[in-house]
Amino acid sequence: MSLSYACLQLGPEEPAEAARERIIYAVTAEMERQGLIPCEKESAERTVVFVRRDRGTLVYDDCADRLDIVALDGLGKGLTGYLRSRGVGIMCADKGVMLRLYVDGRLRDAYISSPGGFGQRRCYWWFFCHGHALRWREQLTPGYSVKELADAFARGEQGGRAVFSEMRLMLGLDEAADFGFSSLEEVAMPGMITLYFRASNRVRQGLAEKSARAARRAISSIGAFLRRPQAAPKMNKMEKKGGE
Repeated sequence: MSLSYACLQLGPEEPAEAARERIIYAVTAEMERQGLIPCEKESAERTVVFVRRDRGTLVYDDCADRLDIVALDGLGKGLTGYLRSRGVGIMCADKGVMLRLYVDGRLRDAYISSPGGFGQRRCYWWFFCHGHALRWREQLTPGYSVKELADAFARGEQGGRAVFSEMRLMLGLDEAADFGFSSLEEVAMPGMITLYFRASNRVRQGLAEKSARAARRAISSIGAFLRRPQAAPKMNKMEKKGGE
């Protein structure tokens, strides 16, 4: 299984059948907000899979799975906002783990195990994402305390992903939170629902128009440069004398 992945676990909802319909609606609404519409598998540009588990619903997104923090936040905020629930976003790289707590459509807290775990471009995140254990209190599994989670956060900053399995138990995360979209073909989880989306014609036209305008501007600039008037050639002394 891939060592780099992302997924989202939504908190316990109402009975499975009702939760399934609400999640389908919530995912579709979030994709629509981003300019994507449902489609068949053959024309899909983005795929979202979710499955009901004992500890909640796991959501896998092929875009977020490429360590796209914007895509993960979009799903986390959009789904918890519609469902009025909590959710935990999990993003793992080879040497680090990121946990993001969403509550009622807002990012409540974030934790990153180590500054170098997600590459140099993401190091600055670490300075703002040490994790505030108290904010995760309602997410804690019965039997664990806020202090124990705070201690795990502190150890994680030294050990990278080594303590993630301990955090997973504390936060009530399902075993299926140990992998992402790219590993779904390797596991068998009954009840998986797959949703396919593509950019709407309006978005496609907008992108095409932007590209066309950029191309026209570039061509105009080149044309203006080529049509730039050339300076008149200087006359030599003989030409001047003959003109006189």
